[in-house]
Amino acid sequence: MRILIVDDEITIRRHLKLMLNDMRVEIYEAEHGIKALEILEKASIHIMLTDIRMPVMDGIDLIKETKVRYPNVWPIVLSNYADFSLAQQAMRFGAKNYVLKATMDKQLLIDEILSAFRDQQSVHQHRNALNSNERMLLLNSLFHEALRKHETMHELRQRAAKLDIPFFQLDLPPSYFALLEINHFTAWAQDRYSGQMDLAVFSVMNVVAEKLKSNDERNEIIHLARGQFIVLDIGEQDMANHHIKCFEIQRILKEYLKLDASLIMHYSFCEMQGLTREVKDHLVDFDRFFYEDSLLLSSNDTHFVAPVEIDLYRYLQQLESIEDGRRQANKLYNWIEAYFQVIIYSRRPSSLVKEDLKLLITFIEKQGYIVSTELKESIEHQRQERIGAYKQLFYEWMTKLQLVGEQRKEITETLYYIHSYYQRKITLDELSSYVHVSRSHLSKMFKDHLGVAITDYIEAYRMKQAKLLLKTTTLTIAEIGERVGIADIFYFSKLYKRFYRVNPSKDRKSELV
Repeated sequence: MRILIVDDEITIRRHLKLMLNDMRVEIYEAEHGIKALEILEKASIHIMLTDIRMPVMDGIDLIKETKVRYPNVWPIVLSNYADFSLAQQAMRFGAKNYVLKATMDKQLLIDEILSAFRDQQSVHQHRNALNSNERMLLLNSLFHEALRKHETMHELRQRAAKLDIPFFQLDLPPSYFALLEINHFTAWAQDRYSGQMDLAVFSVMNVVAEKLKSNDERNEIIHLARGQFIVLDIGEQDMANHHIKCFEIQRILKEYLKLDASLIMHYSFCEMQGLTREVKDHLVDFDRFFYEDSLLLSSNDTHFVAPVEIDLYRYLQQLESIEDGRRQANKLYNWIEAYFQVIIYSRRPSSLVKEDLKLLITFIEKQGYIVSTELKESIEHQRQERIGAYKQLFYEWMTKLQLVGEQRKEITETLYYIHSYYQRKITLDELSSYVHVSRSHLSKMFKDHLGVAITDYIEAYRMKQAKLLLKTTTLTIAEIGERVGIADIFYFSKLYKRFYRVNPSKDRKSELV
């Protein structure tokens, strides 16, 4: 048996080693959690005795890490009376028991360790296949084969039986699955595991799998790519219960791994072939995470905007032709804002957005601006997980050029809110609440900086977006009106004519300016 003692006080470690001398065990020592993890990486530890309060990494964080990275290790907390509540917290995070230092003697400690070792061996023998990363790899590999249909379902089941993967033998009842994406997964894996993606993936899968299987042993989590996973909720037919389980997955990932996770839930299926068919049909839905801020979405969300075909090159041609002559800083800012809006409108596949942004950079340079090498390289080499992150790269470039930042923070935030939510009704009350100033003060400040009232600015911005959509998409006039927040087609047409002195239907037929 191999035992790891983790305590920042060398006298405590020596005292514990002395009490365990008669056991003929292999003992390792660490003065804090980081050192303990280094030992766990190299040695196959059975039992870990750990203090709670330690420098560098405390016992609770150590137990969290151990549960994720070394699930077969059996942690026991060494606690003082004053730390009793922390000991209970540690048990919630994976500690198997605690021993009070004040009442601990040699026999009590030995009995506790022997009992823990028996329990650990029993659980390991009973569930070693369930907890092994090799099993996860095999299940994932077989599921990917099912998605690609390189083999028939019968052949896959035969292979699964030989590999002792029972999942493919199950008769799956009507159930739900969810799409799961870890936010900023690549950066997290780089920071926590020095870029070792397999360790990062297994960390997520181990934590989520334990929660899933506490509901039903048939449940699985399947890795697709980077930080994207399929979560199977077998036998669940109640949408509300499924929603709660998805929320719990978000909670435990945040609690154990400090990760934010986004899910699209409520995908229904029945039987294995139905599952693989539905997953394959909905893989494209992962792009919803790229565009939508919400962390918990529904597969049947009626607010989801369907993709729209759009000619981006023509759109850029139109951008300059409808510019209203404002100062250079606002002109560039408006171009970039408008272009990102149309990418969001069209729901372009995230894999194409880099090329779309290179087109924007080419357009900006043709207008006489010098785009920094830093921005170009960031677009070329960095894979951003959200459209807003790409937009931030452009905003940072403009800030360095001092093309933004001239206006007050409240004005910048007001413009951001208008440009993000102009498709729906925006009141002065919600704007003033968003930027934390009074209605009257915001109105005066906005008029002083931009020379136009807020309501007039919103109206003009809607019309500008409407004209761009009119010239570059095949959406109907009514659909364009709805897209810019004006559902009444008659009022929309009247407003459009007031701005551009032509009906929208005639303007669509006119040649490019």
